[in-house]
Order: sequence, then C-alpha cells, then structure tokens
Amino acid sequence: MPSQVVDDAWHEFILFTRAYQQYCNKALGRYLHHTPAEAMDSPTIAQEGNKLPRSKLTGYC
Repeated sequence: MPSQVVDDAWHEFILFTRAYQQYCNKALGRYLHHTPAEAMDSPTIAQEGNKLPRSKLTGYC
C-alpha cells in the first residue's frame, strides 16, 4: 500500500476527473479505478491491481 501522504494526494487528484483520466491514459495506458483499502479483502489484492509492466512506468516515476 502507498504511504499516507501518497494516498491523500491521490484522493485529491481523483476529484479532478478530467485531469485524472488524461493522466491515467498517458501514464498507465488505461484508467485506474480507485478502490478504498477498507474494501479490499487483503493488501495483496490492492497490490495486484496496481502492478504494471516497467515499460509503462518509464518517465513517470
């Protein structure tokens, strides 16, 4: 799971839906839906949902 600072910033970002959608499409090649940690059956499920090939992350880390 990300740090609390990252989680807080991401929650703020997703409120700006158009900018968030554009970012996801450019950076990840798809829209990344938000699922609150409380809704996850386990931390592993959350981590699996966020895995992307390294090639998709180049230039965005």
